[in-house]
This record gives sequence, structure tokens and C-alpha cells, in this order.
Amino acid sequence: MRIAWVVLLSGCALAQQPDVRLHLEVAGGARTFRVGEPIPVTLDFTTTGAGVLRMDTDVRLRHLQRHGADVFAATPVEGWRDPLDHLPWKWDDGTSIGSGPPRANLDALHPVRIERDLNEFLVFSQPGHYTVKVLSTRVERLSLESNTIPLVIAARDEAWTARQFAEAKALLEKAAIQRPPDGMGDPAQEDAQADAVRKLRYLDTQAAAEYLAALSGRIRRNDSEIDMALHASAVPAAAAAVMTRQMDEPELGLTQSYLSLLEMLTARALQQQQGREPTQEERAALWSSLRTRALEMGALKSPRAKAETYFYLYETERPATAGSIRDRLIEALPGAPEFVLWVMLDSNWRKIRDAREKLEPILEAVARRSSTPAGLRVPGLALRRLAELNAAAAEEIVRSKLQAGDSYSDDARLLEFSLTPSPALDRLLLEQYRKGEPVEARLARFASAAVKDEVWRAFEARFAARTEGASACPTSVFAYFFRVDAEGATRRLAELRKDGQARCIAPEVPGLEQPLMSPGLERQLLLDARSTDGWVRAKAYRTLSEAGSAEALGPLVEALSVGAGRGDEAVFAILNGKRWFLTDATYARLKAVCSPDHSCREVERLQQESKQPYLLNSWDAHGTEGVFLVNHQFVTLAAFGEFLGQLPNGTEFQWRSGGPPMRTEEAERRRAVVQLLAEHGMRLVE
Repeated sequence: MRIAWVVLLSGCALAQQPDVRLHLEVAGGARTFRVGEPIPVTLDFTTTGAGVLRMDTDVRLRHLQRHGADVFAATPVEGWRDPLDHLPWKWDDGTSIGSGPPRANLDALHPVRIERDLNEFLVFSQPGHYTVKVLSTRVERLSLESNTIPLVIAARDEAWTARQFAEAKALLEKAAIQRPPDGMGDPAQEDAQADAVRKLRYLDTQAAAEYLAALSGRIRRNDSEIDMALHASAVPAAAAAVMTRQMDEPELGLTQSYLSLLEMLTARALQQQQGREPTQEERAALWSSLRTRALEMGALKSPRAKAETYFYLYETERPATAGSIRDRLIEALPGAPEFVLWVMLDSNWRKIRDAREKLEPILEAVARRSSTPAGLRVPGLALRRLAELNAAAAEEIVRSKLQAGDSYSDDARLLEFSLTPSPALDRLLLEQYRKGEPVEARLARFASAAVKDEVWRAFEARFAARTEGASACPTSVFAYFFRVDAEGATRRLAELRKDGQARCIAPEVPGLEQPLMSPGLERQLLLDARSTDGWVRAKAYRTLSEAGSAEALGPLVEALSVGAGRGDEAVFAILNGKRWFLTDATYARLKAVCSPDHSCREVERLQQESKQPYLLNSWDAHGTEGVFLVNHQFVTLAAFGEFLGQLPNGTEFQWRSGGPPMRTEEAERRRAVVQLLAEHGMRLVE
């Protein structure tokens, strides 16, 4: 493979543009380095042309492509190796993935410098004199060949190597001990850890490989760095031996990445010993033996490591044989990290929800936890899943969280519930509000009208005591006032606007619009939709689009005839309204005021899709199943049935399947939809 690269660099006719040049140099100008010493290099791109060229500036480690945009080679061809040449690379043609690599402009006045470590591409194992060059395709896919630089590689300095190893080890051991909670971490510390891993990688000694192998799976935010360092090691057998020995450590979760890395290191060690690559049958047997041992070790691990081990085994097991692992995983969920819990209760929920008796106590325990500020809000998700299995138990937890005043609880989940009003709950929420706790949305959702006067007094007291410069506009507590005292709320809002707060809006509650909507609030928002203040108007449109009733559509359409109500914000609010269905007459009104270059295209598209027979789709996302109609998603059949009340008898629909073959869950949903349509005098046609 090395010979092939040299031929590529020295013998091919390269399509280098005469006005674009690539200069390779060692950072700092040094020419002599010892084996294992970092060799920082710079790639300077310049052009004398008049135009502007776009170029790739990505300097991430080689994780996906064999070489990426830069291909280094050295002569003579002995005494060095490409440390990652053995990997089964993907996207080998340089095709970008995701959002693509970072890019920059290159022109005559703006040269671009790229800094790399040569050790990432070439590992020198023998002292000697070498010459190095690079072929780069960073500039608009042009093949640019650099100059050649001479290097002198001296024998390894064992004392220096020992010092470098000790420094990197000290930093990484501290990181392994001070493991941050899920979702948290110090970027500066993580960068320092990554540098330490690379330092050990470049040393390329057996001691460094064994130490990195011992860290595998323990410093999660730099696992990919450790993986690539071990892949680059010249002694895979030593690394594999360490990883195999520590599989039975109680605190180590045997993840998919851990087992995959161990399998690849073991296979490469076998190749070095046998002088040939293992066959597919040998690789399959090796992988099977590792999974079998991981399953055996799972029962002996700590709660967290046990859950991690079973989770990754379950995720990668064939469906036909995943059942036994699933049962072990469900039993281990109480000790699982947030990520595992989230996946199992979100995208994997449909696969486990039939285990009701095992899941209920687990969900209760998780739902009672407090969400961390940077976490995944797993307790709220567990509360939603518990409500599907045991609504009474979920409601009891909601009451306990309200009583505790837990500010880190997920209000979006709590407010999904409807609680029977009670004097005790009223007093609880009122006292929390008086103390300045952030319970406005909870009070707006759950407090009864019985404490209306006291809440008004508490609001006025907090309003009078607000700090200088604080907004005088209403908070989400006004959603409570509009629900229990719409006349008083309207009057107080008018006073705020009259007193110089002209841009005050009816309470904005992003993400909580539906549980906090009320007839009184809707009436105020419809008035605001006609406001001459664009800020007030836009906020009203957005809230009505999220939670306005079907009865709000008519007044909102009428607002289009008011000069201040014209514009894309009104058009999109009406188009995307979650609780109303648009007729041809409404589309005609929208076409009269939409923007030809923007919203008109969306109006036309949705009108074309809103023709009988209306298309129905089944959807299944995040563990939730529902029905999709034009641009409306319905999580429950009850919500879909309520929506059907806007359509006339005889309306026809057509089912668009995700198959063939149609999944069992989709077929069941289709049958339920057919029955629901029949109850409304409608039908499904082929």
C-alpha cells in the first residue's frame, strides 16, 4: 500500500492549477525528530489568481476516511507505516457527510494555513533520513502536490518517552476519576484529555497501548480518540489482552464500541501472528464469543454497567433472539444512565411496553426523580409512559412534584395532566407563588378560581416589588387570570399597555400553549391579532396557531382584511394551525395576501394536498404512534375524532401505507381509523 501511494505522488500527472500552490513545512522549522516525537506540520495554500476559491479547512482526526483531503507519503518506503491503513474505511471517495466540513475562502490576499500532526498519517519506527510530501484535494477538489521536505528521524529517547507517558497518564487518570454527570463536561478539560491521548498515540509504545486499552470505555467524551489511538497502535495484541482481561470489571459497561474495538484489535493481532487476514467465519466466531462473554459478565456488574452492557447487546442483537436480553435489560433499567433510559422509553418504547408489570415500578421510581438542568428530562418522559400504563399512579406523582415545588421538573410533562381542583392544591401553589418560586405555569394550569383574589394580590405585590429594569409585562400567570377572570385580565393588560408598555403581549408560554389555552385567553389573542404593533400581532398568531380552537379560525381569517393583519406571519399561522382544517374558501383568502416569493408557494402546496380523498398516513416516532392528515399530526384517535367534527358527512380518505408489507401495528391502526370514520359518516376508499 505504501508503494502505491509513492507511485501516486511521484508518477501520476497531477492536475495542479498554475495559480494555486501548496507549501509543506515543519512548524518551527525543525528537521530532526526522535521516534515517537510529535511532528507538527503546516500546509500553506496560496493563489495568484484573481478569483476566490473555496477550500476545506477540516482538521478532525481520520475517523471516516482513509486519508481525507490530505495524503502524506515518505521515501524511502521502509521504516514508516500508515497507522490506520488496515481499517475498513467508508466514504473513501471523500464524500462529505452531515452538514459537511468547515470551509474558507482562498484568494490572492487571503492565504490559508492548515496545521496537522504528521504522526497521524506517518509513524516512523526506524531512524534514518526521509523525505515527505503531501497531495491535497482541499481546494475545490484540485489535486495539489506540495514541495518535498527532508526529515531526520533519530532513535527513541527512552527518558523523554517516560516523561511524556507520565504526564499524559496523570492527566487522564484524573479525568477517569472525576467523571462528569451525564450531559455535563468542561470543554477545556476535554481538549486537554484529547491532547493527552494523542501524545500517547504518537509515542506508539506497548506501555502506551496497554494504558489506553485500560482507559477504553471509561472516559466517554474522548472514547473516539482512544479508539483511533488503539487502532493506530503497532501492538494490537497487547491492547486486546488488556481489554479482554478487564471485561469482568464490575464498573465497566461493555458497549458496542468497546466490543467492536476489541474484536478488531484481536483480529489484527491474529493477522500479525498468522501472516494472513482472518476469514469471515473466523471473524464471526470471534464476535460471537465476545458477545457471549459480555452477556455472562453483565450479571456480575454494577447497576449502571449492567444496564449499559445489556442495552448495547440488545440494540445489536437479531430481533428473533433479542427477547431474553430484553428481559434482563428491563430489570436493569433502574440503574441505567440517562441516555439508555431515554432511548428505551422513547424510540424503543413500542418494543418493551408489553412488559407492564415489570415496567410500572421502574417508571414510578424514575418519574419521581428530578431532571437535571443539562439532562435529557428522563423523569418527564417516564411520567408520560407511566400514564399510559397506570394513569392514577402518574397523577399521584404529578401532585407530589407540585407539592415539592421541584423547579427542575419538566413542566411540559406535568401540564399534560388534568387534576381535580382542591383547596389544598390551591393553597400550595399560591404559597409557592408568593415566595417567588417559578410556578406561574403550574398555577395557571391547576389552581381554581377560589383563590383568584389572593393570586391577584400576590401578582400586584410582586409587580410592585420588581427590580429596576425588569419587564412590566405579564408573565404566564396571566394565563391563570384569563382562565378564571378574563374580564379582570383584559382590563389589567390594557392598563399595562396604557402605562407605556405598549408592546406587552398576552402571556407568551412557549411549549405550553395547549395546556394553558382558555376561552378568555383566546379572545384576547384574537384581539391582538388585529393589533397595529407587529410584535404583539406576531406573538398572538404564533400562540393561536399552536393552540387556538377551530372556532378561532374564522376571526383569524377576518383579520386578514385588516391592514395590520396582512403578512406572512398571519398566513403561516393559519396554514399551520393545529386544530382547524382549511377549506378552498380559506385558501382563496390566503392567496390574496400571501407573498409570491415565500408563503404563496406553501399555500399552493397545501391546497393541492387538501383534496378529496384526503391522504392519511400512519406515523411512529419517538415511541408514539398516530395518524398524519395533510399537515396535521394526531397522537391519539380521540384527537383525530375531534378534528373530524369539522368535516362534512361523506368525506372520503385514502390510506397511504408505509409498506408493503404493512406492519402489524399499522394494520391495527388502519382498522381503528376505518371504524372511527364510519362513526362520523365518512369512509376510507381504495
